[in-house]
Amino acid sequence: MPPVSRGFRHLHRAPAGQEDRVPPGQYVTDGFPVLSAGPTPHTPLEQWTFSITQGGQTKKSWTWQEFRALPAENVTTDIHCVTRWSKLDTMWQGVSVDTLLDQVEHDAPYVLAFCDGGYTTNLPIEDLMGGQAWVAYYYDGQPLESEHGGPARLLVPHLYFWKSAKELQRNKPHAPSRLARAQTTWIDGLFFGNSQVGARPGTSRSRQAGLLGDLRLPQLRGPMERTALRGGLKWQTATVASVTKETAAVVTIELDAPDWPGHRAGQHLEVRLTAEDGYQAERQYSIASAPGEPVAITVERLENGEVSPYLTEELRAGDDLEIRGPIAEYFVWEPADGGPLMLVAGGSGVVPLRSILRHRLRTGSDVPARLLYSARTWPDVIYRDELDKQPEGVEVSYTLTRGRPPGWTGHAGRINQALLELVGWPVEANALTYICGPTSFVETAAAALVGLGYPPERVKTERFGATGGH
Repeated sequence: MPPVSRGFRHLHRAPAGQEDRVPPGQYVTDGFPVLSAGPTPHTPLEQWTFSITQGGQTKKSWTWQEFRALPAENVTTDIHCVTRWSKLDTMWQGVSVDTLLDQVEHDAPYVLAFCDGGYTTNLPIEDLMGGQAWVAYYYDGQPLESEHGGPARLLVPHLYFWKSAKELQRNKPHAPSRLARAQTTWIDGLFFGNSQVGARPGTSRSRQAGLLGDLRLPQLRGPMERTALRGGLKWQTATVASVTKETAAVVTIELDAPDWPGHRAGQHLEVRLTAEDGYQAERQYSIASAPGEPVAITVERLENGEVSPYLTEELRAGDDLEIRGPIAEYFVWEPADGGPLMLVAGGSGVVPLRSILRHRLRTGSDVPARLLYSARTWPDVIYRDELDKQPEGVEVSYTLTRGRPPGWTGHAGRINQALLELVGWPVEANALTYICGPTSFVETAAAALVGLGYPPERVKTERFGATGGH
């Protein structure tokens, strides 16, 4: 039996009488978090095309103007993300996949999606037909924003949202082994194939259904669950060793986890809380400690949050906490990855970057690093004492957006291209960049660095929102 988190109450419920609309383990949010890797592509509409491809041959292609001339449908539907949130009654407009398929002959049973960061997903063609899927370009009455997949994305709402791919390969390969990751964009076509990527011989029916994003199987919901399964990760009970107050709204929780398998700098773990009535809530948090140190997370209390208020206000040393991890490989750094490092943090986005800096120190790496940290006010700066005592080779700069103490000599205002050019590495240094913070912050910083000439493939991003884990 999982430990009961005394005092924990669930807040984000489905509307009364509509509980069957939300899969088990999900919570309802009004937000729309962004989950993607790297800088957001911004494809000019005059360059955008959408193609249906099979066997290396383009069967049909549309320009943006031609695509928008196709019959459009309005869709109101619920969407469900594998990171536990559900959003009800979302409104979209786009072209039904049925309309697209009516214009081509095809005989492949699967559609393969090749995505940035090495991520792939697949769909049986039957899950795209019969009024079940669209290529959507309007959301909530407005053109779809780039960070949500604009100008157009796949929408398959009857499956978990990781199947509604927004990043596909522009130059479609003939086979998955020929994926050219350097040329990626948001969705611009459907690539038909004859095999189910991800399914292995001997895989059980329930596992295969989970790989397909079946909403009825929350324990096998997508890439996050597959990562845990591949690594043999299981839920374990850890004891809270200490709770350290970092700011008025932020605490660091150090855990005694005897079965912890170890982690890499920049990875996450999952926390699961169980209420007395059996309700459970799970959230992801960046690991704040370096590899080799006791595992720790730093949590900011979010207004109207469900998990963070409990962790920041109720949790005490000696309490038990269920955790699972480590999870995620994209945002990690090892000394062998080199540098120089350009670290850009917004608010609690400094957490995984602290893990990277600590890892650099513990390994004796001489990779030079620069951290630009944006916070609302000086008291809101997390790890302030530690950041002010960085070793040789690490430069830390701050910018405050809402208030500055008397005699402040640091930077003021939000991060922009001018500030990044001032404190960042010159383009010719070919810096390896990690950006973490709220979605709008990450979008601005990543776009500014790419605008300065930073190679997009060396800009790693991690976003979080009002329903995010941080």
